[in-house]
Amino acid sequence: MEESVLLPLYNRPHLLMAGIATHGHSPKERFCNHYYALHLYRYRAKLRIGRHSFDTRLGHVSITPANVPSEYTWQEANPTHVYIHFEFREEGTPGEIAVPLLTDTGQDFNETNAGFEDLVGLFVYNPIRAEIRLWDMLWDIADRFATESQSDESFHPALRAAMGRIERMLSTGIGAGEIARDTGYSLNHLNRLFAKGLDTTVHEYILSRRMSRAQYLLKYTDLPVKAIAWECGIRDLQLFNKTVRRRLGMAPTKIAARYRGRN
Repeated sequence: MEESVLLPLYNRPHLLMAGIATHGHSPKERFCNHYYALHLYRYRAKLRIGRHSFDTRLGHVSITPANVPSEYTWQEANPTHVYIHFEFREEGTPGEIAVPLLTDTGQDFNETNAGFEDLVGLFVYNPIRAEIRLWDMLWDIADRFATESQSDESFHPALRAAMGRIERMLSTGIGAGEIARDTGYSLNHLNRLFAKGLDTTVHEYILSRRMSRAQYLLKYTDLPVKAIAWECGIRDLQLFNKTVRRRLGMAPTKIAARYRGRN
């Protein structure tokens, strides 16, 4: 494990718990949890995540991956930090994004601290909104890391441009070749960028985004299946039904029947 962790950030994290904790009842504490832990520190401590050691201080943010041991050695009395525990439950859009194990928020500490505390409050009465806030926080950390990693080709501007173009044009039936032409790159080169950054091809990424949209619309709207197929950019209803069954494991009508009465 490098000093970063790969997270499937194209899928929304599921928030398990958030709060503010005070530790230090013993000089050293060890953990190995089945979930991810995001911490904002307000104290100095020695932190070990797996085989990596860090000196934490006010304004540092750490991410401990699931099933990786961590160890804290306190250097201050009554150390307090904000914690957020989360996991990724459903497989959706492919691709993983590198997020550092430790980030220094620096001059952004006050803003970051306010964001963490707001999330803790939201978790009590609006957990869905808290999850969206967490998702945005994780992307902010990833973007900061990408900016600092000069050699990280996974964040090539053409990749970002192509992803944005795909999302905006998803309902039009746009294909991989058109995306390549729109971004000014050959399809082979764009496929290499997608393979590097998202471990997939342009075509496969477009299809995964269509299925992600289809799954959402089938679960959370009352749109008929034919209209959903159109919204996902698949004009052939038979092809849409076949693709959904293959990708989501169930016919569109069955997905709709299972979830729509629960919302």
